[in-house]
Amino acid sequence: MEGHVMGLTKSELVGTYRLLYGGIERSDGTIEYPYGEDAIGYLVYLDNDHVSWHIMAADRPPFFNPDLLGGSPEENDGAFRTSNGYFGKYTIEGDVVRYDIEVAQVPNMVGPGHSHARLEGDELSLTSKRMQIGGQEGHTKFVWKRVDS
Repeated sequence: MEGHVMGLTKSELVGTYRLLYGGIERSDGTIEYPYGEDAIGYLVYLDNDHVSWHIMAADRPPFFNPDLLGGSPEENDGAFRTSNGYFGKYTIEGDVVRYDIEVAQVPNMVGPGHSHARLEGDELSLTSKRMQIGGQEGHTKFVWKRVDS
């Protein structure tokens, strides 16, 4: 499959992808990896227009208390800061994947959004619009590899 910048189709996009790398690119060119350079993640586009995205830092420690709701405030804060996820619906318009996020770990992500997409072989690059992230302007870029081909 050739690289697609314009005219990405649903049949080309549908599938399961594993994160290769991703982070925040700042206006000055610096790159930050909020989940670490070795983050783990999966992105799933279904044929019924649903999308699910999950990412987390590698080697996150378990909570001391084995109760699923037994994390200390510090453990809960650490778990929140080292993972992210959302679920919603998507549509494709040229090289733009538009999202209508229904549920998300970060409440501000619920609602409409979009990413510019580039598919080259089994690698999918998604780049967000510029926005405020951590008090500075930047955009996210995540590169994924198809795992279900």
